[in-house]
Amino acid sequence: MSGPAGDGLIATIRERRPLVHMITNLVSMAACAQTVKSLGAATIFAHAAEEATEIAETADAVVLNVGTSVPGMDRTVLRVAEACAARSIPVVLDPLGSGASRFRSNLARALLDTGAVRMVSGNVAELADLCGVPSVIRGADAVSATAPADEICQKLAESAQVTAAVSGRTDYVGDGRQLAAIANGHPVMGQVVGTGSARSAVLGAFAAVAGEDMFTATVTGVCVYGIAGELAAATGRGPGYFLPELCNQLSVIDDEVVATRSQVTTSAPREAP
Repeated sequence: MSGPAGDGLIATIRERRPLVHMITNLVSMAACAQTVKSLGAATIFAHAAEEATEIAETADAVVLNVGTSVPGMDRTVLRVAEACAARSIPVVLDPLGSGASRFRSNLARALLDTGAVRMVSGNVAELADLCGVPSVIRGADAVSATAPADEICQKLAESAQVTAAVSGRTDYVGDGRQLAAIANGHPVMGQVVGTGSARSAVLGAFAAVAGEDMFTATVTGVCVYGIAGELAAATGRGPGYFLPELCNQLSVIDDEVVATRSQVTTSAPREAP
């Protein structure tokens, strides 16, 4: 069946202004901060081991991105995830470059094992690596995977008990029972450094207000980000101008625009085994 994303979540973010704590890719910190701020949420970044857990415990959601490794980062993010699990604070995991090194793959899997992660957002090769499907990644860019993106999405969702969001020409969101195919977005987004990390950051704002319906929140967040990308790309000014315009569009997008422009096809829920 087809239909728009969930109603009201953008208004809820702007009303509540949830705090999203991020330990993220150093290359894209500014993009992550500005996209989330433009949407209406509050942000804070605490990478130091001395404060990261304390800050996380005050947040409404936490985004952990393994894309830039610095000494001790692995121990810090694991402690943060464990603290979030103890307090039911939702964690969004961006396994950036998982498969590019054993360190990244092992860290992303260890974070999943904490039980804190509610959403995983990445490309098809990254998510394939996490669920044991052979794939090829070049730097942070997916080259190939030996299974279709929709199957990888559901496989990771089932094995890790998360809501998984796979980016690509068509985005997929699955929770192991439901699967949504989302056709929003624009090819220029793949040419701009930081757009993948910023999408995961934006999903953190939706995780913060999701309650128990993480699937609808993830679908809505992916739609919002894709629609804002479409509108930003319509300026025709190219990759160098894209991120500022993306933030402009996120600052004015509303639930009515998302309901009108979202291109979502959702499969019927499967019976639980």
